Amino acid sequence: MAKTLRERDWEILLSRIQSGDCTPFLGTGACDGLLPLGADIAKQWARKYDYPTEDDTDLVKVAQFLAVQFDGAFPKDEIAKVLKKDGLVPDFNDPAEPHSVLARLPLPVYMTTNYDHFMFQALEQGGKTHRGICVSGTSNSGRTSRRS
Repeated sequence: MAKTLRERDWEILLSRIQSGDCTPFLGTGACDGLLPLGADIAKQWARKYDYPTEDDTDLVKVAQFLAVQFDGAFPKDEIAKVLKKDGLVPDFNDPAEPHSVLARLPLPVYMTTNYDHFMFQALEQGGKTHRGICVSGTSNSGRTSRRS
């Protein structure tokens, strides 16, 4: 069962947001209803490309399988197709859109596990500069990409 925040917890959270001492951590729920979940993509790929084991909802494992079967760029190219399909982009003008809400906050750092650039786009639309850092889950080294 999910724990709900008490009134005092909300006060602390709002105080930290106002002082910039809070780091939002976005997961797939930030794109709920817009993009498919990683598990759904994995299952679709597993069926399409004859993934041989039962962990067919694990996107990392299915993507690794595809990288070995085809080439290292194949899963990235497939994800790009999903993101480009039907122009799937949030309406950043919607005041309730999660990325836009977060981008309007006075915060210096945002973290995401998502495979889209929606947080970057929301920050850009809000006139904020940013730097993206991509850390690979398969090695100890990180790749840095700068966007401004």
